[in-house]
Amino acid sequence: MKIKSNKMSKPIGLVYILFVVALLADLLLSNVEGSLSKVPLLSPYLGAIVVFLLYKGKSEFLYDSDGEVLNFTAKDSNLAFLGRNYHMVHTEFPKRKLAKYKIASLPLKKSLTLYIQSKEGYSKRQNIPVSYLSSKYLKQVTAELDEVLAKNTTK
Repeated sequence: MKIKSNKMSKPIGLVYILFVVALLADLLLSNVEGSLSKVPLLSPYLGAIVVFLLYKGKSEFLYDSDGEVLNFTAKDSNLAFLGRNYHMVHTEFPKRKLAKYKIASLPLKKSLTLYIQSKEGYSKRQNIPVSYLSSKYLKQVTAELDEVLAKNTTK
């Protein structure tokens, strides 16, 4: 099964652009003597929204369970200029190595934690943000992971 959820990517990109425009307007208008110097600044409000969006996590989620490998990718293509290590989380591993998973719900944020068996015998933990994933898609992913875990325990 493949899932691609990126419907929030464009609106979030628009918020980032509005933040940059508001920041530039605030800088330019605060240095002009007179006309709009008493207007409240916009950039702190939009800055708070940007910090909230960064807290919430990546806006795009890709999942592929076809074949013998599970692929999870969470990315925010609006922040690609910051480098791959920041804007993307990618995990790929064989289905047989999935030990367990957990979905953590924090205030305004959801995270999928995967525990993957390593060759050394301990479990590696991988966190993937799923805040923008709809509940329908999240149920599909958890159902698929439950199937994989059931197959792993019967072997």
